[in-house]
Amino acid sequence: MEQRASQIGQMQSDFTKMTQYATELQMYGGLKEIETTSSEAAKYIESLESGNHFDEKNLEVFISSDFKSILEDVESFGDININTTFSTLRLKTGRKHQPQHLVPSTDGGTANKTVLLDIEKNDIIQTFKLSHFCNGVAIDNNLVVISCVDESTLVNRNEYCRTILKSVKAYRMALLNGYIYGTNSFQNNVCCFKSTGELLWTFMHPDIASPHGITLDMKGFVYICSYRDHSIVVVSPDGKTSKTILSEADGIKHPKAIDIDRETGIMLVSCEASDDSNDKVYDTALVFKI
Repeated sequence: MEQRASQIGQMQSDFTKMTQYATELQMYGGLKEIETTSSEAAKYIESLESGNHFDEKNLEVFISSDFKSILEDVESFGDININTTFSTLRLKTGRKHQPQHLVPSTDGGTANKTVLLDIEKNDIIQTFKLSHFCNGVAIDNNLVVISCVDESTLVNRNEYCRTILKSVKAYRMALLNGYIYGTNSFQNNVCCFKSTGELLWTFMHPDIASPHGITLDMKGFVYICSYRDHSIVVVSPDGKTSKTILSEADGIKHPKAIDIDRETGIMLVSCEASDDSNDKVYDTALVFKI
C-alpha cells in the first residue's frame, strides 16, 4: 500500500512540475497516466477489502490463576477471545473534467482555406484562401506553409504575400529556420526543401511506412510518425540516417500527429488506443520527454 501510494504521489509531483511548461493537451496526457495507475491501485485496494484484509483483529488472552501450580488439577489454561472490528474503509474514485477550448467552426480542407486561431480569445486571427486543398499546415515565426499532395503555399504574414510552391508536394509539413520538411505517405518518404521550393534531400527507410505527422527539435532532428509501422522515427538534420525511438511497446499505435516544445523538450504524440473491456478504439495523446 505504501509503495503504491508513493508511486502515485511521485507521479502527481512530476505532473505538477510539468504544468509549468505543458499545454492543456499535454497535461491531459499526463493525467491519463496518473488515472491508469490510480485505477490499478483502486482495484488492488478493492481486492484487499473483499478479502477482509482491512478488518482489525485483536487477540486477548486471559491466564487462569490455576496455572500457578501444574500439580493441581487444571481444568483450563485460560480463555481466548477474538474480537472483529469491521472496516470503515470506503472507496470513491473519480476525476475532474479536463479543460478544453472551444474554437469557431470552419469548413476544413475541402473549403480551400486555412484559418489561424487564437484559442485563448476564442477568435479567428487570419484566414488564408488557397488554390488547393489543405492537408497540413506549419508555422515558424511569420512564415506559414500550407501543404497539399499537388502543391503548397508559403505565406509571409509580415509582408502579406504568398508564393505557390509547385514542387513542394507533401501530406504533412514542418517549418524551421526557413526550411520546409514534408512527409509523403504514398511514396513513404520525407523531404526537405528551401523556402523557394528547391529540393535539398529525400529520405526513405523500411521503418518509415505511411509517414504522417512531422516535427523538429531545437537541433534540427526530424521526428516522423510512421503510421503503418506504429513507431516514431528520427531522421538526422542532413537526411542521411535514421533511428526508431518509440514503438508499439511504448504505446505507439497508428501515430497521426506529433509536436515538440523546443524549449522544454516535451513531445506530444497523437495516436490510437484500445479498450480491452469493450474492444473499442479511440484517439489519445501521449507525452514524452526527449
